[in-house]
Amino acid sequence: MRKFLGISFDYERKMHTQWIFNAIVTAIAVPYAMYIGAWSMLGWAFVWAYLVMCIGANAGFHRWASHHSWKPSEWVKWLMMAMFCHGSPGSPLVTVLFHRYHHKHSDTEHDPHSPHVIGWFRGATGRFAKSSGYTSSGRDLFKEPSIVFFHRHYWKYQAVIYLGALLIGGPLFFGLFVCFCGFWNATIAGHILDGVLSHYKFLGYRWFETKDQSNNNPIFAWLSGGEAWHNNHHAKPGKYYFGHKWWEFDPAGFLIWAILKRV
Repeated sequence: MRKFLGISFDYERKMHTQWIFNAIVTAIAVPYAMYIGAWSMLGWAFVWAYLVMCIGANAGFHRWASHHSWKPSEWVKWLMMAMFCHGSPGSPLVTVLFHRYHHKHSDTEHDPHSPHVIGWFRGATGRFAKSSGYTSSGRDLFKEPSIVFFHRHYWKYQAVIYLGALLIGGPLFFGLFVCFCGFWNATIAGHILDGVLSHYKFLGYRWFETKDQSNNNPIFAWLSGGEAWHNNHHAKPGKYYFGHKWWEFDPAGFLIWAILKRV
């Protein structure tokens, strides 16, 4: 477990360091942008980050790589993995392994990121529990060049996109990029809304009696690009569109149906 696919598998320290950095940059950049009235930059940063989340994290990492609920073309796979890594989520391969293990043991003592097991703060900050069982469900991932590439070169890629954002756009652009693509997508939408709050029954409603405590919450779902139709997803993980009723709109599922499956 110390080594996995050529790099250190135990990379929690680096990931938590990146989380702290993203949180500090966010705490500085957003108030400053509001103070100087850079509202259009704030708005466009959020729109771009939302697209990155829907295409990279939701359609790519989650619905394709983790569950194989749809079949993208090869170039779309590369696009999605590149956009996924814009959100500072960690290696796509390791993240998929965590997620599959979560579904296998959802809200039990073996669940790596259930707030009922590891606590809400660890879940919100991405400090998941470790287990030697993760690698048992990932053999198919080695056949995907895009996943293997961004797994091997995750930290190099982070250095490139962070440095590129700073050199191309300047300090404020860099700060908002880190805030929305990094802190918002990975921490707020990914860990807090979907990973923590969507596991408390009293914060939403349920159409399906699953063995876990997953719920559906319309506000969380819109903010997370459809991911927080969580009870629907846990009941039917093989469907790429998470909405169960007609009014449960799933932005990422719509993008898959309307664009990504057709290119």
